[in-house]
This record gives sequence, C-alpha cells and structure tokens, in this order.
Amino acid sequence: MSNYTPNNLQANIESCLELHSLTIDTDMDHSDIVDMVREQIDMNKDSLADVTYYHEAFEIVGGCDWNEYEAEDLDFSQCDSALQALMQEANSIVAVAFSDLACTVADEVAGEIMHFIEAAIEEGYDGSISLMSSTCHGWAVHAKEDLEGVCFYYNLEGEQGLTALEYQVASGVYASVCWNK
Repeated sequence: MSNYTPNNLQANIESCLELHSLTIDTDMDHSDIVDMVREQIDMNKDSLADVTYYHEAFEIVGGCDWNEYEAEDLDFSQCDSALQALMQEANSIVAVAFSDLACTVADEVAGEIMHFIEAAIEEGYDGSISLMSSTCHGWAVHAKEDLEGVCFYYNLEGEQGLTALEYQVASGVYASVCWNK
C-alpha cells in the first residue's frame, strides 16, 4: 500500500507552511490571509504534487483513495506508451487534489487567524500579530480562555496594564500579541 494518499498530501501541504514568515495585521480580512497562505502553499506545489513512481500512479488512477478527484484536460496524443498516459492522468488527478486541498488548508488557517484577530480587536488591540513556532506566554498563568482556546493574559509579569493574547492557529504555530492596555 502506498503512502501517497489525499490525507498525506494534505499533511504535506500543512507541514510545508512557514506561517511565521507572514506579516499579519488586525486590519486584514479572511480573503487577504487566504491569499497569503495560498501563495506560500503554491510555492511548494512542484515538490508536493508530483507523481514520480509507476506504483503510485497505478494506485491513484485505479485505487479508491483519489475517487473524489477527476483528471482535467487530458491529451494522450503525445504519449508513446500506456505508462506515459498513466503518469499523465495520475499527475492530473493529484494536481486537482492539490488545488482543492490547498484551498481547504488556506481557508482553515485563515479562519483560525481571523478568530485570533477578532479576539485581539475585542480586547482593544490594533496592530501586527506575531506568528511563532512556539508559545511565548505559555509559562505564565492566563486569566481566561475563550471557547476556541485563545488565552488571555492580564497584568503579565506583574506589570499593570501589560496584556497578551496567544492562540495556536496551526500545528506548532502560535499567534501572539502583547501590548500595554
């Protein structure tokens, strides 16, 4: 059995994200963030959405894991063999799947970031949001947490008015803001 499945493709898409390199601001909307995340995903398309082995191509075209995706714009006239046609069809199916899964991942990440932005705005924060690969304030006891898991820190480090919010927006990626309220 191959490890090349839509679930693994989605996991690979998620793992290639380097969200900490994005510049996020509270004045951004969902579509702005989707576009930024999607651009980052698309930079990795060639390495993630490429079928290189015949056994993978057979499983993609003939197996059931990929049934919800259909190859587009197939033209086998340049193929010299059935194996070339198979590889072309498999790569087309994976390209369609990649596009669909990339949209799903970008939309989910943007939704999580937007939730954090809304929580920050409700607390009176307006500005840049840091995305990091680890928690910044996890060592401190937070004052409250919303239903989705945004942590609210008030009077952080004993400083009157120093407020912070933190939230895990993706696997291993935390959104954080800290300001004097």
